[in-house]
Amino acid sequence: MKISAVIFDMDGIIFDTERLYYQFWKTVLNNYGYDLTEEIYKETIGVNIRETEKILKKYYGNNLPFTDIYQKVLALTQDHIENNGVPIKEGLFELISLLEERKIPKGIATSTEKAKAFYLLKKASIIEKFDTIICGDEITKSKPEPDIFLEVAKKLNVNPSECIVLEDSENGILGAYRANMIPFLVLDFKHPKKEIMNLAYKVFNSLIEVREYLKEIL
Repeated sequence: MKISAVIFDMDGIIFDTERLYYQFWKTVLNNYGYDLTEEIYKETIGVNIRETEKILKKYYGNNLPFTDIYQKVLALTQDHIENNGVPIKEGLFELISLLEERKIPKGIATSTEKAKAFYLLKKASIIEKFDTIICGDEITKSKPEPDIFLEVAKKLNVNPSECIVLEDSENGILGAYRANMIPFLVLDFKHPKKEIMNLAYKVFNSLIEVREYLKEIL
């Protein structure tokens, strides 16, 4: 297997934030009189904010004051990060070190909008570790379309078929598969359906396991 780059998702791969966001969204929606279930929230994992709005309005109606709700979720997120720091996934720094040793370029393909993504990456002091970053509001079509992954490969000047993609969501795995890349599923908050898991080249429980595997094959 020839590996020319590794592309990281952000939430659920770099940051342990999915459970955190679920609680913030649930709290704010509850304050507006809406009940957010885990099942509904999981539909929003791996898509950009425009798709998140569509999903929530599908359940709560077009009168949902989405912009106001989202601004309050952002405020809760920022308050938590300022007081507690960014929760980083175990094994991330060791994986990054391995890729640096082997001179493998690293990119990020995140459905999160640029301002929020850069805020988190800067707060965690890891933004400089990545060669390129493409965010959800920089592309027209959200995951599970392949566009964001192909854009990262283009920026890195590598063949898409030689890119490993680290993803935790169904939309991410499907998008990486459609981009003709090598999807690595790292299990997190939501376990994908079996048919999506079958699209993954390999399934891991942590970035520690990913590092050990890559150490053998790179």
